[in-house]
Amino acid sequence: MLARDTKAGYCLGDRTKLGTPAGAAVYTSQCGRGNPNLLKLIEGVSVGWADPYAIGLPGQSFTLTGLPAGTYTLVNRVNDETLYLESHYSNNVGSAQITLAWPDGTGGKPTVTVVKTCLAERC
Repeated sequence: MLARDTKAGYCLGDRTKLGTPAGAAVYTSQCGRGNPNLLKLIEGVSVGWADPYAIGLPGQSFTLTGLPAGTYTLVNRVNDETLYLESHYSNNVGSAQITLAWPDGTGGKPTVTVVKTCLAERC
């Protein structure tokens, strides 16, 4: 079964240090928040930094209703058309193999178990 979702919007920035060596945060703006007349904006994520999103942010979830129990592969692609300049594009896809179960039947809450993740289209 194939399901697609798109991101509602974005504001890239150096928000959280990763566990790797990181320099000073470079991208610290709020992407023009409060400035509706802004005509140019530079944003990004520096080496050693991440830009995580809260679970409840629109575009960060999809419904499991109607999906049968089984093993699925979730694929996340970014900058698919290379519209945004990057130092390299080799890490623009990642996937997670998950197992979906309905312990209390399809009317109950599902359980999702991550089997493995990888930096590729398929694990």
